Order: sequence, then C-alpha cells, then structure tokens
Amino acid sequence: MSLLRKKRDSNEREELVSQSEILEAQKKTNREYHKKYREKYLENWKEITSEVSKLKGLDLLSYIEKADQSGVRNGSCTMKINGAELAIIKLAQELMNSKSSRALFINYCKDVIKSSKDD
Repeated sequence: MSLLRKKRDSNEREELVSQSEILEAQKKTNREYHKKYREKYLENWKEITSEVSKLKGLDLLSYIEKADQSGVRNGSCTMKINGAELAIIKLAQELMNSKSSRALFINYCKDVIKSSKDD
C-alpha cells in the first residue's frame, strides 16, 4: 500500500454549475411544489365550486355566513386588465390602506352585500 496519492482520472471531477443552471433547478423545484399543492387541494376545490355554483340569492348568503372565512385558499381567480385599470386598483389600494388587490376586492364585495341587506 502506497502513501502517495493515486492520480485521479480527469473524468471524476465535478462539473461546474452556472448561475442559470442553479436558477433552473430552483424553478423546477418550485414548480413541483406548486403542482403537488394544487393536486392536494384540487378535489376539495372542485367540490366547493360545484356546491357554490348551484346556489343563488339567499342560499349564497347563508353559505357565506356558515363558511369558514379563514379556510385554506386553494382556488384561483384571474382577470386581464390594462394599464389604466391597474392604476385604478393601485390607487384604491393606497386610499383604502389595503394590503393587496385581493383584500381590496373582498372588502368591496362585502360592502356591496352589506349595502344590499340595508336596502
């Protein structure tokens, strides 16, 4: 047994990793996480949407009152807007000290429901 190190084969070296490869690996991990999260709650979301879509008027109001307001948010609602509409949303957020456009929209919808009850 020799005390001298044996020469390594040049193919045994670790490959260098670039910044773009690291970012791509992070994106892939992130996508996989979100995919698993969506799959986890998809069936539950389908049940909820089918239940809510059948309701109308006062039935919707009673659903809102009994529903868990702090439940897991697993649905998605998107809309296309232009620059002027974005500016309107941002200004409304500032004026109402709203944390997000989602919070602003939900609060607006609650106000609409409340004002319709008062009528």
